[in-house]
Amino acid sequence: MGQIVKKVLIWQRIPGKYSSPTPLVQGRDFIVNDLLKKYYGKRIDPVPMPAEAPLFLMYTSGTTGKPKGCQHSTGGYLAYVTGTSKYVQDIHPEDVYWCMADIGWITGHSYIVYGPLSLCASSVIYEGIPTYPDAGRAWRIAQELDVNIFHTAPTTIRGLRKVGPDEPAKYNYHFKHMTTVGEPIEPVVWKWYHKEVGKGEAIIVDTWWQTENGGFLCSTLPALRPMKPGSAGPGVPGIHPIIFDEDGNTLPSGCGKAGNICIQNPWPGAFQTIWGDREQSVL
Repeated sequence: MGQIVKKVLIWQRIPGKYSSPTPLVQGRDFIVNDLLKKYYGKRIDPVPMPAEAPLFLMYTSGTTGKPKGCQHSTGGYLAYVTGTSKYVQDIHPEDVYWCMADIGWITGHSYIVYGPLSLCASSVIYEGIPTYPDAGRAWRIAQELDVNIFHTAPTTIRGLRKVGPDEPAKYNYHFKHMTTVGEPIEPVVWKWYHKEVGKGEAIIVDTWWQTENGGFLCSTLPALRPMKPGSAGPGVPGIHPIIFDEDGNTLPSGCGKAGNICIQNPWPGAFQTIWGDREQSVL
């Protein structure tokens, strides 16, 4: 096996200012801002890669335990986020799609960049808090850019509802579809999201998944499964969830008991390994 040559690309938020205390390594570390100047207006042919070649490392949140560096593959991950973007979020090439999330979070990787762009959709990227300079910022952007698919987290929805519950009605936009992702959304917040933000017309898909999963595992499907305020949907096509109690017994649907969710089958978007964690897997 040939030697793997590692290259590190570093983006400078403030051009010309290097803020890290760690010095650059000659021949390994490169400033993206400097490299881009050499390629303005040039067409770069894509480089064929094996399906199992690593695409990126994404670290999970430290608030949920020891952060894990999840390595996602090129082929399987891209196939999964493209498929879920198409069938769960109903993204088409003519759509203007906006996932208002952190691009450094797995939601941002999967559903700002890779999934929508694989479908040739226009994907809006926004930096900043959603309520600055005022509570109408998000809806003004949606109006100006003609956004018709909107995707964000319950935390953001709660914040927008708190500081500007009447703001959406002031703007002329039309969402056909809205996604909520991350933590659970309360039914009262879901209803505000549907009535005020979606103007009573947009479909809502309430999704559940994690960094390790790469893409949606549970969700309703637009126009195919009924929406339920405050509840993520069942397993998406090809995913078979099951709920176990603390003793490993299966909890039947409708039993009213809490348990631990498990996915019974593999899926292409799952991570390949945990970077550098020899107790669980080895790169």
